[in-house]
Amino acid sequence: MLHRLTTGEIIALASPSLVAALGIREPKDLRRATLLIHRSRPDAWSEWFAAHWLDGIGAQPSLAFGQFTMVLQAAIAGLGVAIAPSFLARPELAAGELIGLFEPIVQTGQGDFFAYPVEKKDFAPIVAFRDWILEEAAVQEPGAREGALRRRRAKSR
Repeated sequence: MLHRLTTGEIIALASPSLVAALGIREPKDLRRATLLIHRSRPDAWSEWFAAHWLDGIGAQPSLAFGQFTMVLQAAIAGLGVAIAPSFLARPELAAGELIGLFEPIVQTGQGDFFAYPVEKKDFAPIVAFRDWILEEAAVQEPGAREGALRRRRAKSR
C-alpha cells in the first residue's frame, strides 16, 4: 500500500537581509545569488527556473547540503537562496527568518510517501501509525486532508 504524505511543493527562500542586499524583486534576480540545494534533489533549481520561464539561467555558484535543515540554516545565515519543500520551511517563514520568494512549484514525481505491504493493511500497529501519520500530513499539506477525513468518516461508521 502506498499513501502520499506531501505533494512535492518546493519554494525558493532567502533571509530578509539577503533579499534586500541583492535587490531580489523577480525570479531573474536570483542570477546574482548563490543557490542552496539538497544533494538528493540536484535538478530542483533547474525545474524551478523552468517553471518561472527562465530556462537559460546557466551555471552559477551553488552550495549543496545533505540535510534540509542545513539548507535552511544556510539561507537564514545569508549564504544564499535556498530551495526546499514548503512544509519544511513553515517554522522559519512564520518566525520571519526566511521569506518565500515568488510562487512555489510542484515537482512532478517528488513528495513523501508511507508504504507498507498490502498483506499488512489490517495489522493494528500499521493501521494506528498510518492513521496518525496521514492525519499529521493533512495538517502540513492541506491537499492530504481529504484522504484523512475520508478515513476518519469510514472508521466512525
